[in-house]
Amino acid sequence: MLKKKSFFLFSLLLILAFSCRKDIITQDAGAKLEFSEDTIIFDTVFTTIGSVTKYLKVYNPNKRPVKISSIRIASGNNSNFRMNVDGVPAIQAKDIILRPDDSIFVFVEVTVNPNNVNNPMVISDSIIFETNGNLQDIDLVAWGQDANFYYYPVFGNYSLNSIKPHVIYGYGFVDSASTLTVDAGAKIYFHKSSGLIVLSEGTLKITGTLEKPVVIQGDRLEWDYHDVPGQWDMIWFSNLNKGGTSNAPGSKNNEINYAIIKNGNIGLRVDTNGSGWNVPTLKINNSIVENMSGVALLGEGSFIEATNCVFANTGQYTVALAYGGNYRFLNCTMANYWKYGKRDTPLLLINNYYETSTGIISRPLEKAEFINCIIYGANENEIKLDQNSGSLFEHKFSYCLLKTDISISDANHFTGIVLNPSSVTVDNQLHDPVFNNAGELDFHLFGLSAAINKGISDSIPLDLDGKTRDSQPDIGAFEYVP
Repeated sequence: MLKKKSFFLFSLLLILAFSCRKDIITQDAGAKLEFSEDTIIFDTVFTTIGSVTKYLKVYNPNKRPVKISSIRIASGNNSNFRMNVDGVPAIQAKDIILRPDDSIFVFVEVTVNPNNVNNPMVISDSIIFETNGNLQDIDLVAWGQDANFYYYPVFGNYSLNSIKPHVIYGYGFVDSASTLTVDAGAKIYFHKSSGLIVLSEGTLKITGTLEKPVVIQGDRLEWDYHDVPGQWDMIWFSNLNKGGTSNAPGSKNNEINYAIIKNGNIGLRVDTNGSGWNVPTLKINNSIVENMSGVALLGEGSFIEATNCVFANTGQYTVALAYGGNYRFLNCTMANYWKYGKRDTPLLLINNYYETSTGIISRPLEKAEFINCIIYGANENEIKLDQNSGSLFEHKFSYCLLKTDISISDANHFTGIVLNPSSVTVDNQLHDPVFNNAGELDFHLFGLSAAINKGISDSIPLDLDGKTRDSQPDIGAFEYVP
């Protein structure tokens, strides 16, 4: 009996000894750490603007605990980078015990100091980990870009050139009776909740080219933000005066050529033109307006002409032509495959009224004309014709590809329509019947697209890519080229 007790006691002590041994911190210089990344890369960061926060996960793959004597940024206080170790901000953290198969997080940010360099610069540093005299490091790399910064600017007759990017904080204004010109190749970045308002009788001229388009988007350039909507507010062609009150004439003679406008709330809001329909409030040509949390193009009793444009992927209507007006769309692609939640609205809305606290106010829809246009998306019905009988409601779709459940039997409103094309099977896989890769915002035509050769010849010889349309043109902004 005594022997059994002695053996049991010996076994218990042996187990405890080995258990305690597991808790002994290893002194082995070969006990290295493992990391989720070997390099932390930040895409282009504007000077003075902090980056997104990125993280590194640090693992202990050893069978015994290790003591990390030091985690430090190599350049110390002189570094552009900032570090947070498991919730504690520091340039250096010391004596961190990491148990077997456990891990900690290291968070990193960067701010680039201004140095008046037009071209992007590369900034680098490293995080050094020291364990039992063993040094391991993780590289930190950031691309920095200097820019012109504007805080609630009021632009008179002024030009934004392409030498440096332009970053706007708050709302910028184009002053009344003034013209803001945006040169070819210029890049405009709006900070969160920022935008641009063209005041009454003011004018915006965007003069991009095929080779040098103008780019307008949010000021976060990291890859994580490349297709995130809602990063800025809108460009508003308004009828406001300097005091912010309504003023009848509205902005005028606005032109947008070869622009890429993306990732905002409302891309373009075009307000009432009180001076009538003699001159368009906005002419937009060869441009892309996409990935908006609200609407890509919102017309409010205005006069808009659009040619060779793509309006795509929005959380609500993609193109909303409200309160009547005068509109003409030629060789445009309107598409919506919104991926950030359910979309309850069709992509195209046309109406001729608005509601007030005292009732409905009718406004004449002088014209809503669509020629060689694609109106197609993921919903079963992508067109809403919302007519009030108290006013004019003139609309016409000619040689368009439509996805809708409304009747197209009236030849006064519908001619040469390609309606609700079915999916195409390729290599036993269903393919979108129209677009090459709508999920990746590629709205070029698929090789078997129902839009090919279904358009009508017009006066627009080149497509959005600058390619020649043949004698039997395709519907939409892009001509299919095998």
